Amino acid sequence: MSNPLISSASRGFFSAADAVGLLNSLLGTVKECVATNQTEVTERQRIVSRERVLLEEIHAKREIFLTYLDRSFDERAVNFAKLFKALDEALANDTSQVGIILTQFTVLAAQSPFADLHDIEFVKEALKDPDHMWEV
Repeated sequence: MSNPLISSASRGFFSAADAVGLLNSLLGTVKECVATNQTEVTERQRIVSRERVLLEEIHAKREIFLTYLDRSFDERAVNFAKLFKALDEALANDTSQVGIILTQFTVLAAQSPFADLHDIEFVKEALKDPDHMWEV
């Protein structure tokens, strides 16, 4: 698409009105460029701000996850220790209980410590509660 002002200037016909029109066209293009640039700068700032928020959220969830793992695995370790103690006592005193205790080992080992992680709000609340019993 050709601009009539540029076409007339290239043919040597260039009036004062053509110059003013060309200047107005140039200024309009510059204004549009500045406006586009400002819009893009604003959008980049919005993206950077959103990135910061998302990174903070990721770090917070990571900390919740790591704390959950620490506590749930600690609880599992305690439960396994109790089962081993019960097994030792059963082997020493009452072997009829050995089968029940071994079943409890199997049940505990089969349960995933990740089962509650599907609900991050539950995990947050449980972590706040010092009396919460972590079921495994």
